[in-house]
Amino acid sequence: MSGVFVGGSSTMLFGILDKGPEGIMFAVMSFVCRSVEALGFASMNISTMTIVTNEFCDHIGSVVAILQTSFSLGYIVGPVVGGFLYDLGGFGLPFYVMGCCTWLNGLLVYLFLPYRKKPTDDARPKMSIGHLLHSSMVIIPMLSVIIGTGGMIMFDSLYATHLARFNLSATLVGVLYMIDSITFTLTAPLWGYLSDAKDVQAPILISGQLIFGLAFLINGPSPLLPFIQFNLWTNGLSYALMGFSFSILTIVGLKCMVKGAYELNYERSIDTYAFVSGLYHAAASLGGFCGPLVGDAVVEHYGFPTGFTAFGILNVVQVVELIGFFSYRRVRGQK
Repeated sequence: MSGVFVGGSSTMLFGILDKGPEGIMFAVMSFVCRSVEALGFASMNISTMTIVTNEFCDHIGSVVAILQTSFSLGYIVGPVVGGFLYDLGGFGLPFYVMGCCTWLNGLLVYLFLPYRKKPTDDARPKMSIGHLLHSSMVIIPMLSVIIGTGGMIMFDSLYATHLARFNLSATLVGVLYMIDSITFTLTAPLWGYLSDAKDVQAPILISGQLIFGLAFLINGPSPLLPFIQFNLWTNGLSYALMGFSFSILTIVGLKCMVKGAYELNYERSIDTYAFVSGLYHAAASLGGFCGPLVGDAVVEHYGFPTGFTAFGILNVVQVVELIGFFSYRRVRGQK
């Protein structure tokens, strides 16, 4: 509830910043407002994932897929609704509406979410982020989450520049930006089902990491793939592959991290899911910070083909690491 209140309030406050002083003061207020908003929504996102995984602990992959699908739908609908509200009422209206919707969502959560007393069990192991990182089943998939999130946010920040040579209209560029969200939304439930009903993680995660890297090599296009031509068709295909594979990295990656916590004898409790969810979102945020910072600098100095090739190779390295890790587990009789 506190995350909902802080996030919603900060969103509405951001809508009035255009009426404040210009220059350095505007930049400082924007930074502070967005930082507080990030704290609120981080709290809300972690709590949401913790609650649903605790309520449906036997179907973690499926419920996380539903959550991720909801986020993806928000990315599809948000720009359209935001643009309409901006045209209707100016800069502030989209933020006022979203802030009020966030508050309304908090009210519904307060009224309908079942209350559960926190269990007391002194026999359970001491929980900490550091203890979770003792499990390779947590660390290795977490690296996939970092690479996946970093790659997606880096690509989103560069895609419009990459498409500039096609002289596309703003509408068509917006349509192309929706491709990864659409493929993510359509495929996420499948990976959730397979990771739960079939208890399959290793081959799916390895395939997702490989396809994710291949998508960057195609989009460059990489000098390693001289037969790939730079055109609109290959750009759209690679972006679709990114959404397809990124859904694997996020959903199956989290399922693996939960399994790693179980292997440390963490019980199926809301405390366990809170720690795993917090670590998962921290990994995603780290990727979201480092990806654009490093990737944009590499692309700026060496160009898209070289920069995207470097990131594709990074994914191949992670694929080799995943194959070695899961092969070692198979030899030891672990899934």
